[in-house]
Amino acid sequence: MNERPDGQVNVNTGPRWSAWLLPATAIALVAAVALVLLAPRDDRSAATPQASPTASATAPTASPSTAATATATAAATSPTAASPTAVSSPGAGTSDRFGFAFRAEGVLPALVVRSETSPQALDRLERVVSAAVSPDGRQIAAWIADAQEVPRRLVTLTVGTGAPASTTVLELPATERGGGVAWSADGRGLHIGVQSATSVPGAGGGPTAAFWRSVDPGTHAVGELARRSDGRLYLPVAWVRGAGEFATAIETGEGGFASGYYLWRPGAPAQRSDMPGAPQHLMSAGSVQASADGRRVLGSARGSQAVNEHTVFVWPADAPERAVALRPREGDGLGVVAFRSGGDEIGVASGPMTVGAPGVMRLEIWTPAGQRRVVRDSGGLRSFRVDGSAAVTADNNIVDIATGRATPIAGAGPQDRVIFTVLLR
Repeated sequence: MNERPDGQVNVNTGPRWSAWLLPATAIALVAAVALVLLAPRDDRSAATPQASPTASATAPTASPSTAATATATAAATSPTAASPTAVSSPGAGTSDRFGFAFRAEGVLPALVVRSETSPQALDRLERVVSAAVSPDGRQIAAWIADAQEVPRRLVTLTVGTGAPASTTVLELPATERGGGVAWSADGRGLHIGVQSATSVPGAGGGPTAAFWRSVDPGTHAVGELARRSDGRLYLPVAWVRGAGEFATAIETGEGGFASGYYLWRPGAPAQRSDMPGAPQHLMSAGSVQASADGRRVLGSARGSQAVNEHTVFVWPADAPERAVALRPREGDGLGVVAFRSGGDEIGVASGPMTVGAPGVMRLEIWTPAGQRRVVRDSGGLRSFRVDGSAAVTADNNIVDIATGRATPIAGAGPQDRVIFTVLLR
């Protein structure tokens, strides 16, 4: 089911979204958002969503980001554009170059990093509420809860170095709390969702104020992209810096659906558009994610009561009106959907809608142009290895994409769930 966040769980070089590690009751976030963003997700057919509240028609006011601008990036790429495909050797098995971030159970869970070859913990972050991995798989950004279980401290950690300490890049005042977090495509900036500590009166009222901000991890400079006061939240999605800079986010609220898509460019207010497929399809906020280069976005949706069909939408990050709709075979539902690094391919967990347990969905590879192939008949999908050569499945196997060979994750039990993948060296 496309709940989340992957965080929330399931961030990696495929999904670049933030992974939520705590239930709503533990972190006192808006309940509907936390329900969608919980991690980990099960690969099972999606339940029929309830109607999401009507989105505000007023676009928020934005100011330019103060984060430093990186080297110019390439021109925008459409979802069907070709790019180099990751190479996988036959029967690749496991490698100590690659690793995972697991969720350690607890009221305030920890995020534990380990390699593919050994269950030994290499890094550990305590009291994590939500987290995201950089496009190159080397850095983690996370919101850390304080003594009152409220996420107010944003930290970064470089994985695999042996250094035990994380770096604090932002401390919020008592009047605010952290939400989503995502990396820029160049791995040198963060954009975050922040909300007021106070809520609108009444059930499902949401925060009295919400903000979409940028953060430079090096200088700690903070910029504001947009703000609102209608009870809805921003979840950051993509940020491409340099020439033609832009950033994107979705709005969400009670019900946990993506009810609007925002595109920000320097010097101009963020512009709102409807989500692809709306209003016939309701897209899970937790399923919306950017490719590693930040130039493509996908999300999965189920039709309303009148249009009862599962659909994956893929679109250029700065042109949601050009979305392509992809649907599973008749009678099948969707589980986790994620970009595969190194090209335009998408990993899809798909299987019979009557299935109610994780691990029984197929692992398939789709392209926006319509090509499809089955890699494995079971196990579904959780994430992709950073280079895209293998997938991590819901039954804790590493599956080589070229051969379909499955290698069990050493020391992983049925209670262990991969949040996202990392690159250790």
